Amino acid sequence: MGADGILFVSSFVWLRLTPRLETFFDEVFTPGFAYKFIPLTKLYGYPKPLLSDKKVRTYLTHGAPALPVLTLYVNSVRLRLEMGVYSFVFGWFKTKIRQFWSVPFVSDEKRKKYLKRVEKDIKKDLGIK
Repeated sequence: MGADGILFVSSFVWLRLTPRLETFFDEVFTPGFAYKFIPLTKLYGYPKPLLSDKKVRTYLTHGAPALPVLTLYVNSVRLRLEMGVYSFVFGWFKTKIRQFWSVPFVSDEKRKKYLKRVEKDIKKDLGIK
């Protein structure tokens, strides 16, 4: 028995996730638990996800506005999560990632809108109307 879903919430600091979440990935999503390598040749294999039955949702909060992160930095944190971490553990693009922009600078009204979005997503994931 285990969880059907996993929810991650992290701020985006210095072009990466928080150190605690990075450490969690390193220490928990280990070979044999989260994925295994399927050999193709003596020196090469591909990762087979072992947690592909899990529903995963991630919320990233940014201090920056969307434009520089999406253009100048090519949304690198999201790409790394999807292609580097989540593809190994859960399978290609089977996760849902939502990003909130300029969080320290938005109005209370905008912040409440962000929180309503989270509430709506979680209710949907849990099958609550």
